[in-house]
Amino acid sequence: MSSAEKTRLTQVRMQLLELHPFWGHLLLQVKLLMAPELEAFAATDCVSRIWFNPTMTRHLSFRQLGFVVMHELGHILLLSAERRVGRNMQLWNCATDFAINRMVDAVCHPETGLRLYRSPNGTYPEIGEVKILLDPKWDGKVAEAIYERLACEELPEQRTITVRLPLNGADGADGVQIPGVSDHGGGLDVHLPRGASPEEVEEVADAVGRALAAWQEAGRRGHVPGEAVRLIEAGGGGAVPWSALLQRFLRNTFGRKEWDQRRPDRRMLEEGFWLPQPKQARRGQLVVAVDTSGSMSAALLAKFMGEVRRLAELAPETTLLIADSKVQEVLEPSEVEGYLRRGQLKGGGGTDHRPVFKWVEESGIQPDLFVGLTDLYSCFPKTAPSYPVLWVAEGRHGIAPWGKVLEVAE
Repeated sequence: MSSAEKTRLTQVRMQLLELHPFWGHLLLQVKLLMAPELEAFAATDCVSRIWFNPTMTRHLSFRQLGFVVMHELGHILLLSAERRVGRNMQLWNCATDFAINRMVDAVCHPETGLRLYRSPNGTYPEIGEVKILLDPKWDGKVAEAIYERLACEELPEQRTITVRLPLNGADGADGVQIPGVSDHGGGLDVHLPRGASPEEVEEVADAVGRALAAWQEAGRRGHVPGEAVRLIEAGGGGAVPWSALLQRFLRNTFGRKEWDQRRPDRRMLEEGFWLPQPKQARRGQLVVAVDTSGSMSAALLAKFMGEVRRLAELAPETTLLIADSKVQEVLEPSEVEGYLRRGQLKGGGGTDHRPVFKWVEESGIQPDLFVGLTDLYSCFPKTAPSYPVLWVAEGRHGIAPWGKVLEVAE
């Protein structure tokens, strides 16, 4: 029974990779486990694991199983447990289910426009009636707003149960037993009573960032929830310094796993899953150009130079250019650290980025990413280069003719 359900879960995963790459690649980074003693279709730690009860999910159609899978992914995406922050457990569990179910229900097949997955509402042998928390009045509402408007009489009856979950294998030998877990009556799953550590919040944000990168590489094909963008930009709800956003962008460019679609992962084959094999991450070529023209303030340059060392650590093959209206200095990867210790910047004249991009072209380097630290009051080549460009600029800045812009708080 577990083997059959693993096969169906693999089919859901491959369908999402094809139709909705964001969701598919997010699911690739989650460990799926069987938990036959679970008193629900599924459970999640809202970070990196999802458990399924095969004795219950076997009664679901493929489209209903897909709904359950995406529902659990929604809890991970939205960091449901972490965002509770002292709210009433039952109210919060219901609020997150209402928000997530509306999000999943809105995901359509890109060709037919029909809903991709179907609610598991119905009556099942040995289970009884299932009625999930799905109501169109919560369209577009975040869980916090739903929580504030929920009335007690709208909530299902609450009970407590003991949850038994394996942590790695299917035999449960290394599992945990959690008594007194609230079954909020959502009809689908059990929410584990735990928050996420700062490291786990960062882990989820990085997983979302990799899924967004996969979506972009797939030509922005398929559905991406707005909450995904909010999370990667706000780090799970709080403000994230621009330097952290820049480092996260670099990690997603140079540190993310890539997948070989032609070869299966042997470890996952042993568990009955056909999944792409992860490729070895390669060392990316990064070019960082620091604008030292007269329009750049000393405070902003200090901010920028403080980040160059961390960028070089994330991408060891970093070439550093110091430039104003011309390229003043070029530091090869082996010279960057020594240069940063000296702390001397040449420049102070006008601003012109055309010599910078000309130097890159003539050097023979094909960067995986170009990062320009500047106020964008400059001259630029008429056409964008073939490699990606990220501009980092203070809130008051000029206009970038192409590339992405990350604003630094003043």
